Amino acid sequence: MQSHIDEGRKIYQARQEADSVQERTLASDMPAAVTAFCAKKGELYTMLKIINNVGHELYAHNQAEAAKFNMSILHRRAPQAATPEPDPPAPAPAT
Repeated sequence: MQSHIDEGRKIYQARQEADSVQERTLASDMPAAVTAFCAKKGELYTMLKIINNVGHELYAHNQAEAAKFNMSILHRRAPQAATPEPDPPAPAPAT
């Protein structure tokens, strides 16, 4: 059993090191504007989480109000483009 645990730890460490190298390479190849954008996006997410948590604490006595403080806005999808209606079938020729 211990040998399996040791093997799992080795695999985990190797994967962590490989992932770390890959992330550092990706970050170093990223343009400065993209890096700045990602940093601002992270700050905004953190601020939204703080507001969300405060709302939950403020309305802890009222679950309906507390439920309004959620992160669903971050998971919304843009409206889908309306699909055009197919043309109606042509009338049958008169006989």
